Amino acid sequence: MKKGDSQSAVVNLTQAFAGAENREAALNVLVLSLTELRDTNGSRIFSRVRVLVEGQSLAEFWGPVYDRPIERPSLNPQ
Repeated sequence: MKKGDSQSAVVNLTQAFAGAENREAALNVLVLSLTELRDTNGSRIFSRVRVLVEGQSLAEFWGPVYDRPIERPSLNPQ
């Protein structure tokens, strides 16, 4: 991967994730954690995360807005 290139991480979780009470917090923690991974040059490896639940799109559980990779959220939006 060249510096500046980014890819989507794909994570396949259990049904318990789909039942999260605070969806936004659960998704933010997951996406922030995975998009913080860096290569040996210090560049982020992933800028977005596609979430699956037991092989199915998260959209099957939470609605169509989640049928795409989730971008890294801004930590301090102003």
